[in-house]
Amino acid sequence: GVGGVLLILCGTMCGFWPVIFNYQLKTELVLTNDSKSYNLWKETPIPMYLEIYMFNWTNPLETLTSNTKPNFVELGPYVFSEHHKKENLIWNDNSTITFKQRRKWYFVPEMSKGSLNDEITNINVIAMTMRNMIVNYVPKRWYPVANIILDVEEKNVYVTKTVHELLFEGYSDKLLNLTRKLEKILKIKIPFDKFGWFYNRNDSVSYDGIFNMKTGASGLENLGDIVQWNFSPRTPSYSGRCGVVDGTSGELWPINAAVQQYAKIFVTDICSSLTLKEDGEDVINNVKGSKFTADSLIFDNGDLDPNNICYCPKRPCPPTGARDISSCRYGAPAFISLPHFYLADSSYSANISGMLPSPKLHNFHLLLEKVSSIPLEVHARLQINIRSEPVQGIKFYERIPYAYIPMIWFDEKAVVTPSLASELSALVAVATYIEPLLIGLTLLGAAMIIGGLVLWRFHFFSPRDSPLLDSSSSSS
Repeated sequence: GVGGVLLILCGTMCGFWPVIFNYQLKTELVLTNDSKSYNLWKETPIPMYLEIYMFNWTNPLETLTSNTKPNFVELGPYVFSEHHKKENLIWNDNSTITFKQRRKWYFVPEMSKGSLNDEITNINVIAMTMRNMIVNYVPKRWYPVANIILDVEEKNVYVTKTVHELLFEGYSDKLLNLTRKLEKILKIKIPFDKFGWFYNRNDSVSYDGIFNMKTGASGLENLGDIVQWNFSPRTPSYSGRCGVVDGTSGELWPINAAVQQYAKIFVTDICSSLTLKEDGEDVINNVKGSKFTADSLIFDNGDLDPNNICYCPKRPCPPTGARDISSCRYGAPAFISLPHFYLADSSYSANISGMLPSPKLHNFHLLLEKVSSIPLEVHARLQINIRSEPVQGIKFYERIPYAYIPMIWFDEKAVVTPSLASELSALVAVATYIEPLLIGLTLLGAAMIIGGLVLWRFHFFSPRDSPLLDSSSSSS
């Protein structure tokens, strides 16, 4: 009867449901030129914003003449809408895709606090880079010559420029021009004629390099994994495991990423990966996700975990909390940290003033949907710092402070749209409720059959249905 039909149909569906669901999931998530994930990945489907905060050095003269701590005031945010597009796609036979990425930024004045014409004073990055080159390549007997060159070519260890110049427009510098002329001697290729944190990056299809990424065709557990960057499985910036190209670009994730303890993102700007740790759950637009945040190990240099010593290419290593990225940034003494030195060793803030670290404002934050591992929310927060260190024998650098100077920090953020969230909610509902419903209906069918058998048994063996008993009772 009905119970038998329910038992057969729902029992069969229970057996095949995981296969059906996984097939449909793979159809949608595997990167093919007609899959759902491809359309979400190839071109930014949701609003993305880059919030940039600049640090203004308020007392450079006092610092250089009276050993006063450098004081910094945060200005911003200067908000830019961000758009990503993948180009020059090559589908490979080994379940990978090779591509380049074009990124565009547009200033959004109504969301910003300040103008691109705001003037910012901070350490002269080019002069600090030249300091590194002198210390690393110039014998001390040639320091008098370096003194003459610096006296002619550069006047101050700090500069005042507009936000626009410091970010996208760039500005010319005599020392930069000199450095470019000495490329062969210094063995460093500098492809810029101006300095700016985002100079030559806006609308460039080549700046981020060439990626080779897993499509998930060989298994959704490797979807989005970056296999090679610039045709190599390693970066030249770090040795050992620290130089391995590892993790995703942050847009596509392996199917099981949301249930792992750690999430890795490969960041081309620092030629290395960042590891985030699972940190509970959160809900965005009614969709639950697994939250991953930075912990104290994210920029450890071997103090907390000896395996991280390879992130320290030069000795002595900086304290935990900032990573040396100088070999990734053309020899500049650049160090990456969380904003305001959040989670960093206290020594970073001890030599300067103005830092106000906050877990809510300054931690790196990632939220992945639990079934598909599609990103629901991202706050990629990082800070660029320049190490300042005196050099005895070179007048230009003798009075500069010993400190890690905060230059700029940014929050690259994106939140899933309500329409995409509703699609994910439907996926979660299917994954969460269909199989239990089928099991329930199967059990209901089984219960109906058992109930029918019990009723049949009572009916078949009932005393009223037995002629022998009826006759016995009549004779008495």
